[in-house]
Amino acid sequence: MLVLKRLAERLADADIAGEVVIVPVANPIGVAQQVGGYLRGRYEENTAGNFNRDYADLAEPVAAAVAGRLGADAAALLRFLTRRGVVRGSVAAPGEACAATPLAAMQQVIAPVAGIVVYAAALGARVEAGEVVARIVDPLGASVEVAARTSGVLFARHDQPVAWPGKVIGKIAGTAPLPERRGRLLTD
Repeated sequence: MLVLKRLAERLADADIAGEVVIVPVANPIGVAQQVGGYLRGRYEENTAGNFNRDYADLAEPVAAAVAGRLGADAAALLRFLTRRGVVRGSVAAPGEACAATPLAAMQQVIAPVAGIVVYAAALGARVEAGEVVARIVDPLGASVEVAARTSGVLFARHDQPVAWPGKVIGKIAGTAPLPERRGRLLTD
């Protein structure tokens, strides 16, 4: 929300070639409201009050706490809009953050048992094949280690700590195609 406010200020002086629509989050509390793993947002659970119609405007009190970071983020958004041709001008192309890897080389880290997931590898960490990525802890029994089957970067971890057999709990971007990775790879 605050970055968009700074972007709007920068766009006021920009030579806009297309259409820019800035929509702030109208429901900041509802965005964080989840029940059963689903975003429920909009209604307060006890009173059924509609968050989209009655919420505190916290933009100004929070602005002071994050003031140093907003300008840089707004500048990055403005550069993106310029590269896309929405704003006239020229900006240098961004450098490559990492080498691209084939979708067929992406390992889905799958929980073999039910329990609580305790990650042993940090998000963004480089892991080697055979390295323990997580442990599934059975509150009533033993723990089961889950190891990487490929070397690469752990780029995704599930945000819910409860696992069941077959649940994808993470993803590793490897470089060597895996035999099980075939078909519609963009859907998983």
